[in-house]
Amino acid sequence: MNKYEAFRSCHSMCKEDILLDIDETIGKILKHAETDPDHSYAYYTTLKKLLDKFKEAIKTLVFMEKLDDGWCYDWGVTYAGAELQLLHYDVYDGYPEEHQFLNMDQMYIIYTVPTSLLTVEEFASLHGVEVVTVRQWIRRGKIRTAKKCGNEWRIPALTDTPKRGYTSAFYKWSDTLTGLPSELEYLNNYKEASFMQDDDDKKLYYVRFFDEEVKEGVREAKKTLECNSAEREKIELAIISQPSVVYLSNFRDNICIDLMHICEEEIEENDL
Repeated sequence: MNKYEAFRSCHSMCKEDILLDIDETIGKILKHAETDPDHSYAYYTTLKKLLDKFKEAIKTLVFMEKLDDGWCYDWGVTYAGAELQLLHYDVYDGYPEEHQFLNMDQMYIIYTVPTSLLTVEEFASLHGVEVVTVRQWIRRGKIRTAKKCGNEWRIPALTDTPKRGYTSAFYKWSDTLTGLPSELEYLNNYKEASFMQDDDDKKLYYVRFFDEEVKEGVREAKKTLECNSAEREKIELAIISQPSVVYLSNFRDNICIDLMHICEEEIEENDL
């Protein structure tokens, strides 16, 4: 078996491969949901509904009869929805025996089934909480996926209720941020911002701002602020309120990581 035959044997090469993978993942999700303390029943119900809808959409698509060497299909889930991907890998000589990292050098999203955007009232009803609680979560930067649509907030249906404690956040934007308070107009001098809590002093936060420059492959913050909770909340809310801002999920708040953990647990159980 040459390297490309080995590659094709463990990657999705056609519609049937993708459908089988989705079905297997749905089964693992249902099993995992029974004992998972980190996510709500509403989260898993919404995720399953999305994947069921995604699977039905995949059935209607026309796939290429044969992919060239190094190409494969894959799929993933973000807060925006489920997406079908076309990937290319640089398959090295000696694959897979040498167990080197397989480098993906091209990725194209070729189809997306978007998730629903909920009003604050709909999100509160789905999770059995008060509307005022949801608005407070948004104001305090605890629902980072929320989007400002005019004067109203919309929340992706796959968003779960926030956990206790503060987790780091990273945002990026390309458009000019409008309607900022005068004291925050400096945000337009930058294109990205990270928020972190001090390891020892939980009342202290660090907000680092970045522009588009990269020096010798290392990103350097152009501005760093030390602030308290109220100051951090004001800056983070101003950023979240901008339609062009994209929240980049961290490791603890990432749907793809959730799916990876579910699959890894299934593999570990089968190995026992």
